[in-house]
Amino acid sequence: MKYPVVELKKEVAPLVRQGFGWYYRSQLKRLPELPSGEIVQLELDRRVVGLGFYNRESQISVRLFHIGPPVEVTPSFWRERVLESFRLRKTLPLNSNGFRLLHGEGDLIPGVILDIYDRWGVIQFNTAGGERVREAILEGVKGLKGEGFQLEGVWEKRDPVRELEGLEVGEGFPLFGEVPERIGIWEGEFKFEVFPRGGQKTGFYLDQRENRRLIGKLPVNRVLDLFSHSGGFGIYLGRKGAQVTFVEISRGAVAQIHRHCQLNRIQNYTALNRDVFKFLEPVAQLKGGKGSRERGVEGELGEEKGVYRRYQLIVIDPPPFAKNRKGRKGALRGWKYLISNSLPLLERGGYLALFSCSHSITASDLRDLLLSSATSENRIVEEIAPLRQAPDHRYLPQFPSTLYLTGLLARVW
Repeated sequence: MKYPVVELKKEVAPLVRQGFGWYYRSQLKRLPELPSGEIVQLELDRRVVGLGFYNRESQISVRLFHIGPPVEVTPSFWRERVLESFRLRKTLPLNSNGFRLLHGEGDLIPGVILDIYDRWGVIQFNTAGGERVREAILEGVKGLKGEGFQLEGVWEKRDPVRELEGLEVGEGFPLFGEVPERIGIWEGEFKFEVFPRGGQKTGFYLDQRENRRLIGKLPVNRVLDLFSHSGGFGIYLGRKGAQVTFVEISRGAVAQIHRHCQLNRIQNYTALNRDVFKFLEPVAQLKGGKGSRERGVEGELGEEKGVYRRYQLIVIDPPPFAKNRKGRKGALRGWKYLISNSLPLLERGGYLALFSCSHSITASDLRDLLLSSATSENRIVEEIAPLRQAPDHRYLPQFPSTLYLTGLLARVW
């Protein structure tokens, strides 16, 4: 089968040698007039690089899904991709009925995300190419019945990220079957409720599953969970008997925290509906000499009694501050504020878990900010473990975008 040819500029050769999977408008010799989502044959100096989805409306003009000589791409090609992805997930020790079945480029189906919550799915087609093959993908999902896996319904979400590909955005809707407003899922002994039709991402932060397990094993009794969303980290530790303070700006998420604590029989907790930056403001004022040092960070610096004390673990897991490189400088300032004003609340020898879900802010950036902040406080940092997304959110180095959640667990003395 022949496909339209799109040619790369010669200076892109180093990326081609590494098997890079994304190519931008500026890296193409020309932008042919082709329908968005068209399958093209990418070439460099008349040598075939692979096959990809083309979209001249997008800054990322070619997204590869096949490297090497061209192959015939039929609906069965995509059904097989879905099947391979499912069989791979079966080999992972997920110990949960919530997992990511399709991770876009990570499963070589660019822009297509499918998360599973028990017997239902939430799907996103975030690229023009994904839209082009949507029916074949859905057929592949339904075909998993032959593997003993059958979904009762799938809900489609159309988030604003689709606008970058010139695609329609709007309210979600069922693609097939019926999807309930809330779904109960479990991770080992822990129970959670997911709202697949709304909320952030597809309803729950499945990518933090392994990190919740790791952090949930720490020997700590007093925990501060910042940007806690529905409370995953604090729930794991609260179930063990730790006293947890959740800080979350979304009222809906705070309601979920209360519900998750109820489901997991946790009573020793406080859930604050607060902006984290304002929550830390009294600490910043104290450091700047505007507060009472007699009361210190162990006193009542906030409106809620007993909130500003020292903790044995602080988790900082904010939303992305930088969507792209242009926002990097401001994002670093935000992170500097969070880290430097959290350290006075952390016991010596306490644990600090930092997460970034932005490609513009790396784990190395977080480490550098932590080191400079700790040094200014005359404290020493011990790195315990690197942190990243769960393995069902596959990371393929040739597609750097597939690694989007990074961080580190440290102990600060």
